[in-house]
Amino acid sequence: LPKHELIGTGVWFYLSVNLIKFPFYMSLGIIDLDVLLLSVKLIPVIFIGAFIGLRLLNVIPQRVFSNLILVFAALGGGYLLF
Repeated sequence: LPKHELIGTGVWFYLSVNLIKFPFYMSLGIIDLDVLLLSVKLIPVIFIGAFIGLRLLNVIPQRVFSNLILVFAALGGGYLLF
């Protein structure tokens, strides 16, 4: 996939997964009011990170991006094996 489509697909996928997990984490007490308040305070950091990420995505050539994705996937797979 082109880099923008790959990143966009990943964003929607992880948003969906995390929204599904949220009520279960709340019922188990993993997420409480303190965690929610901290999350709200960190919203500006999320927007800053997204802005920086989009700028970097526009600068990195497609071929370099594809190779980085393959390397990181291999590293992640290796980590899971060992």
